[in-house]
Amino acid sequence: MRSSRPTLITPSEPFWALATLFAGARFYLFFWSDNIYYMDIVSHALIGKIFCFFDKKAEGKNFWVVLFSIMPDFVLIPFYIVLGKEYGRTFWIAQNVDWAGASITHPALTQLYNITHSLLFALIIILPAVFYFKLPKSAFFVYIFHIIADILTHTGEWAIQIFYPFKFTIAGFSDAWAWPLPLMAISWLVLLLIIFYLSKFSNKKNGIPGNKS
Repeated sequence: MRSSRPTLITPSEPFWALATLFAGARFYLFFWSDNIYYMDIVSHALIGKIFCFFDKKAEGKNFWVVLFSIMPDFVLIPFYIVLGKEYGRTFWIAQNVDWAGASITHPALTQLYNITHSLLFALIIILPAVFYFKLPKSAFFVYIFHIIADILTHTGEWAIQIFYPFKFTIAGFSDAWAWPLPLMAISWLVLLLIIFYLSKFSNKKNGIPGNKS
């Protein structure tokens, strides 16, 4: 008997178009307005692509794995717009200095950020969703990896509360999310080289085109 659970359809747009869009937008904003730095969603997306190479069931569903790799930061989109509008920034995109004290002045948006970066949320909401929609398990693991990466790269006010709503915070060793674009570009280059290597290795091993988006 066929399962009644829905299966999400993978969009036809390739991963590279999505990555290029994000990267291109960041470079455009960097040169259009001085020193606009913000969350490194490109690195998270590239890491999502890397996860796809280690999950055979992700073939043809790379889009969803990459989507889950950046999903914890979706709630920051309205946050950036709200702060950017308050400070009169170009395109209403907040700059690094705008985030100081924002967790106090915008508690509701901060709570959404804490929720999506909580392992409890990942276990209670994300994991069941992955099984219900028959998504690759790597979609869940890359979501977890996003949280772990953010633990290491967020300090002070924006340190990750890993078991939110419980007030247990792990302070990272740097604020890599606030790196200037040139440093982030180095991160992208390293990740792209890893993807290139894995793609070549996959082609050689299987004798067919590598993992498709």
